[in-house]
Amino acid sequence: MTEAERVDQLFEAWNTKDSPGCAVAVMRDGEVIYKRGFGMANLGHGVAIGPSTVFHSASVSKQFTAFAILLLSAERKIVT
Repeated sequence: MTEAERVDQLFEAWNTKDSPGCAVAVMRDGEVIYKRGFGMANLGHGVAIGPSTVFHSASVSKQFTAFAILLLSAERKIVT
C-alpha cells in the first residue's frame, strides 16, 4: 500500500455526501506530496471539499496561535 493510499484509508470514513469533512495536505522537504479533500464543505448545497477549499477559521485560530507561542516559549525561542 502506498503512502497516499494509507492517508486515503485514514480519512475515507469522512468521504461521504452526508458528512462534513476536511482537506488534507502532506508536505515533505517543503514540497506538497499529497492533497485531497474528503466529505462535504456544505451539506445543504451538496458542495464537496477539494484540495483548494477555503476554510474560514475565525476564532478557532486563537487556540493554535496560543499553542504555537507556548511551544516557542518552552523551546526558549521567545521570551514571554
